[in-house]
Amino acid sequence: MEQSDHKCEAELSSSWSCLRSGDLAGSYQILNDCLLTHFDHPDVLTALKYVNFWREREKYLGDHRDVYTKIEYLLQQWPIFLEFQTRNPTNNEECNYGFRFYFFGTVNRMLDQILQKTDILEPALQLRKGICFKGMGDYDQAVQILEQASLEKAEDPDIIAQLADAYALVGETNLSKVFFREAFFIGPNEISYVFLESEMIQRLFKAVQEKVGTDKLFLEWVPVYGELFRVFSVKRELRAVEYGRLRQSVYALERELANQQVSDPTIMPRLLTKYFWIIDHLISIHEEKSRIQEILLKIRSLNSEIHTLYTK
Repeated sequence: MEQSDHKCEAELSSSWSCLRSGDLAGSYQILNDCLLTHFDHPDVLTALKYVNFWREREKYLGDHRDVYTKIEYLLQQWPIFLEFQTRNPTNNEECNYGFRFYFFGTVNRMLDQILQKTDILEPALQLRKGICFKGMGDYDQAVQILEQASLEKAEDPDIIAQLADAYALVGETNLSKVFFREAFFIGPNEISYVFLESEMIQRLFKAVQEKVGTDKLFLEWVPVYGELFRVFSVKRELRAVEYGRLRQSVYALERELANQQVSDPTIMPRLLTKYFWIIDHLISIHEEKSRIQEILLKIRSLNSEIHTLYTK
């Protein structure tokens, strides 16, 4: 390797260090200088595209003083950046890591600004801090703060899903499966799925998208195929009040399905998910097989393919 190439690699390394410390301007300056001597270096060119993406976003941040607005804006930009990366990919892991750390570190520092004014973070902000810790690879901290958020807001599907993801990342597989199942049962479309990164859930997402497509509707089918593919295989027993609510919601969906004037594509996966939960409950309380058979017949009537996969 020539001396100039060594110098370029050293400059790139310095650029990644700037990103990890949140210094986007410093990273840009280094990359711009490197471009003068290595105008066709693929890592330099791609990294400059990434930097310019976030420089445009920083202009917006400069126009808004409210830190809450800035945090929500940045979180909305992450999936846009991921899509941008797929169109402008790089195999340089240090580059990808640097931009990942820049993003989550920036959001985390904004959250710390709020903490300086109060000792207590509300669950919505604890959720965001947990997402940041996961993004920066601090999984133990993520578990700790997401557990606290779940204690304060026990039925928030996004909090539960992010906690499940954190459990998976620290190797608590059974806990992860229980919490993922719970989260997707409560409200699939309320989950910030772009921030879920454990291998288990990513593989399930890919499998479901292959079945039903990549539209956001695929989230409604995640608990269905999570059951069919034995991913959500660790279950908990329902309390009597929970079972009562479950039956009421099933009746409401069945009436909606029978009376709907315009087809609602979410009804089928939601009903299937709830039927699965009812069957699990009936099995756990050793209910008569005839009751279980009634639900299986409803599943077959709703979707014969799913019935076949479920009963085989």
